[in-house]
Amino acid sequence: MKKIYLIYILAIFLFITIIPNTYASNICTNVKFEELQRKASKISANYELRYDNDENHYFKIILNNVDKDLLIIYNDSFYEPKDGKIELENYFESGQTYEFRIYGGENNPCVEEYIASKKITMPKYNIYSELDECQNHKDIPICDKYYDVSFDSEEAFKEKLNEYLKKDEQPPEDNKNTEEKEDNTTVIVMFIIIFASIIAGSVYMLKKNDTKKKREGNKNEKE
Repeated sequence: MKKIYLIYILAIFLFITIIPNTYASNICTNVKFEELQRKASKISANYELRYDNDENHYFKIILNNVDKDLLIIYNDSFYEPKDGKIELENYFESGQTYEFRIYGGENNPCVEEYIASKKITMPKYNIYSELDECQNHKDIPICDKYYDVSFDSEEAFKEKLNEYLKKDEQPPEDNKNTEEKEDNTTVIVMFIIIFASIIAGSVYMLKKNDTKKKREGNKNEKE
């Protein structure tokens, strides 16, 4: 009988201690949820410009710092991180904004719980940057791949490009005027210095001669 009582007591002890702890570890508490929110806030993103077989451009998105306790849902598909990254090869278009929903991961008490969203806007791609006219002028703003101004046509773009090229060929008027002003100022300063030197020298010579005459006059009086 004593053995039976011991077995009952042991069973009750296990029921009281182990089962509640196991159940509690599988509950998505506020603490665990807030921890996932902090992890979600650390997710960053970058993009890569890609071209398909027809040379059409699109963007690839890479999500970084994705914790193993999180997963991403986009376009009704879910993505789990690998080495802290999720790479999305979808055809993301330039100038568009995309939203990625973040949920609790598979091996987490908050599995499939919505945690947060992250929106990413793709830069506007400048298709005219691919023209031959831009290949030798990549330093010009409108030839930049991500120049964010639209042109009605290729002809309109080329007209604007020619305006930039003409400006580069001509020296800026402001610089030219500034150089002329600096040259004129230098001449004036030199003239003033020379004129002041002449005046100072003349005054010195006059004073010297006057002093000499006074000394000779005093000498004659003594004699």
